[in-house]
Parts: sequence; structure tokens; C-alpha cells
Amino acid sequence: RYALVLPLHHSRSSISCRLRHTEYFGYLKWSGRNPLHAYIDDIPRHAQFSVGDVVETSGFSNIFPPGIFIGRIARIRNSSDGLAYQPDVQLSIDLSNVRDVFVILKDSAQEFKTLQNAQKKKK
Repeated sequence: RYALVLPLHHSRSSISCRLRHTEYFGYLKWSGRNPLHAYIDDIPRHAQFSVGDVVETSGFSNIFPPGIFIGRIARIRNSSDGLAYQPDVQLSIDLSNVRDVFVILKDSAQEFKTLQNAQKKKK
């Protein structure tokens, strides 16, 4: 009946993603400039990847299933502190020009919330 949407182009958006065919993951964020580009935070310095590699959802969240194509690595930069990589991602879609979307329904949403609440009570 209702949906809350936090688009990638929002300053608080942070989508768990990974480099396809590796175990390296980070958080996709928008830089606030070009709607066709985002970046990944926290890719470890020992990770081996290159321009053109595929970025996809990691499945480490309760929102997106794993393996959804996000885009490709466009440029590899160092993070501001120099302790990780912060690759730029060429997004697969122009999110400023989206007309149709898919809504993913999760029948287990209530069960997930119950587990989260139980975990919080243990702390």
C-alpha cells in the first residue's frame, strides 16, 4: 500500500555493493555532481580490480538481493585518508530520467524486523 523511497541521489543513500567475482564490497554513494556517476567507499587497498569491472549489489542488506547490476568501475582513486580505494562507478542507468521501476516485495519483512529487535535487546 505504501513505499518509502530513498534514491541513490540522496545524500543519506548508501547501498551495499561488491565487485563481481570477488569478495570485496563497500558502500555505493553519490558524490552530488554527475547523476551518471557514484563512488564506492571502503574497498581495501589489497583488493585487485580494474577499470571496467562490474559492480553489483552485495546482498548484505535487507533491501536488495545480491547480483543486481549497478554499473562498471570508471576510475580508481584513493580515499581521502589513503587507507582504501574509492573507485568511481559509471552507473548503468540515468537515475535522473527513470520512468518505470520494479517494487520488490519481501514476505519475510516482519520476521526480519523481529530478529533485528531481538538482537538489539541482547546488547
